Amino acid sequence: MAEVRERSSSRRGMWGVELQDPEVLDVAADVVLCVVEVVIYTRGRLAWGLGRAGQVVRDRVDRALRRLLK
Repeated sequence: MAEVRERSSSRRGMWGVELQDPEVLDVAADVVLCVVEVVIYTRGRLAWGLGRAGQVVRDRVDRALRRLLK
């Protein structure tokens, strides 16, 4: 997650930004989204007893999420 934070903050020119800084919201959102994606893919693969979240798992989870958003 630190890598996601670093990439997001550098992309925005916000090196060394801290969580308590008011302008950190977009960087924090990127990190939170990454956490949610990891959890969703992991839970999806575990529901079917799979050892990894490969392309098929990611595709099915993504399609299921799109359906839920409709």
